[in-house]
Amino acid sequence: MKRNDAFPKTYLTKDDVHEPVNVHIADVAIKSLGSGENAEEKPVLMFTENMRPMVLNATNWDILEKAFGNDSDLWHDKAIQLYADPTVSFGGKQVGGIRIRVSRDMTPAEKWLAFTRETPVSQELITKAIGFEKPSEYLKAHPEQTIEDVIEIVMRTINESF
Repeated sequence: MKRNDAFPKTYLTKDDVHEPVNVHIADVAIKSLGSGENAEEKPVLMFTENMRPMVLNATNWDILEKAFGNDSDLWHDKAIQLYADPTVSFGGKQVGGIRIRVSRDMTPAEKWLAFTRETPVSQELITKAIGFEKPSEYLKAHPEQTIEDVIEIVMRTINESF
């Protein structure tokens, strides 16, 4: 058993973000953190993806406000990227933390890489599914198709294999 299994956390921490992750904002709500006299009201960012919510600090709030406007009710479904930043300071010490950047649209190569990270597929299966070794070769031969189409074809082939 790992520590996180024994003592599950309620909110996202820097230890959860090993590499940048693209997410979408589901909601922003004020939550009471802590208990008793130590309780504080803080803004919390929820995601459409299956991730723990993230407590927003002022810096990350400012980044979102600059990108999407000053009304957090309008941030719903906006794409952002979370990344670990070792230079984040707290109480005058560098402790590291999570920072936000506004997501740009992922390139087809980034979409393919994200897909193959989440769904390991063999080269044999890819070739069986699309008739080419590489998605880029398939897309050159089928310019009306997109990387999303290739991913869908590969997923269909995976599902048919079982």
